[in-house]
Amino acid sequence: MKRQTRARAAYAAATVLAVDAAAHLYWTTGAIWPAPDVRTLSLAVLNMEVPFTPRVLLPLAAALLTASAALITTTRLGALGAGVGGVASVGDRSVAAKGDDANGHKRERTQQGRERRRRRPWWRRRYRSRRW
Repeated sequence: MKRQTRARAAYAAATVLAVDAAAHLYWTTGAIWPAPDVRTLSLAVLNMEVPFTPRVLLPLAAALLTASAALITTTRLGALGAGVGGVASVGDRSVAAKGDDANGHKRERTQQGRERRRRRPWWRRRYRSRRW
């Protein structure tokens, strides 16, 4: 799955969690929409009788908002490359710059050149000379 698709899916899931938390906070105020009474609301939402009191609803809303914030935070950190994967890729680049692979073996010159070309932006690859 592409990074952009994963980010969109994470933002969609975070939005759903935040909307659910907003519904729980709304029910904490004592409002019972979309049902006419608390018992009907409880049966419609949970299929069993549960009290819709702040003592029950506030921890649920807090958990939902925390999960939503965690999804957004990890998505943004992943997009910026500051997660564990970002640190690992920086480590791989520093090893590749030395000319060694992950096991400490020397790489062939042609393989080093190919990797260097792959890291270059397209405008530098296209108009620069072949000197490395």
